[in-house]
Amino acid sequence: MICILQSSRTPLHGVSLFLSFISYLNYKIKLKRKVLELFTEEQQQHIDQLIADKKATWEAEQLAPVIAERDELLQYAPKQKTNEQKEIEQLKAQLQHQKLVSSLEKANLSDFVDFLDVQDDGEVQAKIEKLNAVLEARKLSNNYVPDNHKQTSKYEQAAQKGDTVGMLQAKLNKLFG
Repeated sequence: MICILQSSRTPLHGVSLFLSFISYLNYKIKLKRKVLELFTEEQQQHIDQLIADKKATWEAEQLAPVIAERDELLQYAPKQKTNEQKEIEQLKAQLQHQKLVSSLEKANLSDFVDFLDVQDDGEVQAKIEKLNAVLEARKLSNNYVPDNHKQTSKYEQAAQKGDTVGMLQAKLNKLFG
């Protein structure tokens, strides 16, 4: 049992180790009652003293450092928020969301409320400006650009009109021009 107690030195297991040691001691006490008839009163007092000494030694060497380490680590544990603090945070988040919604509505970007998550007002304005810049760039790139627009030569223009003299002039100009 002592060997098991020495191998575990984490704060979370300290209490469970102590409880297992106590259950071990209770087992020993029950066993002691059974063998009480075998020992004299003086021998029994000596055994009780040995058990108490071992228990005190274990508490000092094993349990106390684990409890001290646990207490030291508890200062770094996140503190539990009260219901009032949780409610205040929720109200702050709702207020920030309302500010975001109103800012986006002013910029005619209310369709994008679900896509933005911001923490302060300066960040809201920066995101709105970026979003406007992206939308303007998309508007320019989405304009109609004809894909089969070609410049027609003088020959093709004359051919479309059925002007054979113009067609011959365009060919001659191209050759000698």
